Formats: sequence, structure tokens, C-alpha cells
Amino acid sequence: MATVLVVDDDADFRFLLREALSARGYAVVDVDKNRESIMIGLQHRPHLVLVDILMDQARQGFQAIQEIKSNPQTASLPVLAMTVLAQFEIEHYREELAPLVDGLVFKPFDLEELFGAVALALAGRWSPGATGCIPAAD
Repeated sequence: MATVLVVDDDADFRFLLREALSARGYAVVDVDKNRESIMIGLQHRPHLVLVDILMDQARQGFQAIQEIKSNPQTASLPVLAMTVLAQFEIEHYREELAPLVDGLVFKPFDLEELFGAVALALAGRWSPGATGCIPAAD
């Protein structure tokens, strides 16, 4: 069973993802935005990390991803970034995000889209043109 770490500042959203992913057979660890919580979550050795890139502080999600990717023990973890930004708005961050994340999921999303993105990220591949979910790099 794959373990998914969910990092988001919205407790209700974390609950929704935990319930939905658990119902699909994933083990889920959810944590809030602070660094200590994220480090505790990583101790569960997740197979995938879902991170909201814009939390209370605008760059908090970016910082979490950078920490995960700069740590030799967690650098190979696939990371899906989640955002409420529109696709045209995310272009500003795309160059910075591309080397750090495996994909991007736009909120709000259909749970089936999320399940597809999670499965693709865990498998290390993407389906071109997936609705609402895009690969981070071309």
C-alpha cells in the first residue's frame, strides 16, 4: 500500500483528501504547513507528497518542496504541487517549480482527476493532456 503525505494549511481540505485517498486504498498522513509537521510526516516514509504551494504565507509550499528535494533522504520522492492559481498565473512560477515537482494539480479538482494524477506520479509517468493536472516539465 502506497503512503501519501498531504501538506496543506486547510484542515478541512486535508480531511477530504485523507478520506478520499484512504477509500482508494492509500495510507495517508496529513500535516499542516509548519516545518516540524512536515518533517514528522516525512518520517512515515511516504511514497508521494501532495503539497499546496500557496498556503498562509505565499511561498510556504515552495519552501516545503525545496526542503524535501534538497534532503538526500527525500529528494527522490515524487511531489505533486496543488494550487488555486489559474494556469496563466502559474506560468510565473513554472520555471522554478519544474525541476522540483512531478506535476501540478489545479484546485478545485475532480477527485477522479486527483486519483489519476496520484497514480501517474506513483508510476513515474504522465498522460499528456490530463484534464486539470499537468506535468511540471515538458
